[in-house]
Amino acid sequence: MNLSKFAILKITLLLFILNFNVNTNLSKVNKIEIKFYKGKKPLTYPITDNNIVNAFKEMIVKSKNNPELICDSTGEIIYLNNNKTLLKVYFSTRATNSKYRSSYITYNNISSLMTYRAGMDLDEIFYKLNK
Repeated sequence: MNLSKFAILKITLLLFILNFNVNTNLSKVNKIEIKFYKGKKPLTYPITDNNIVNAFKEMIVKSKNNPELICDSTGEIIYLNNNKTLLKVYFSTRATNSKYRSSYITYNNISSLMTYRAGMDLDEIFYKLNK
């Protein structure tokens, strides 16, 4: 095996391990905080409702890496267990003043489309906070 194939194998294995650890840590998440960077003023919104927290966990589990996607980071979602940060995910949606049409997330060198449910929840929360 030449050096470049070995390097690609190592990187692939590392990404698999990182994604595996993210998914196993998700079971411990009992709270998320959503930080909106744009709007009337920067806002942080904590969520402990299990239905909403589970929708954001599902977004990570269902994410599929597509390096061509661009996220201009209109906010971040912080996944917490007893106020300890387990994961930070940056997002952009059109409703939260992204310059891009679709809703994207990025974390641990993974870029993915956002799930419909999580995107709708984010946009609804942003709208309510900026009334």
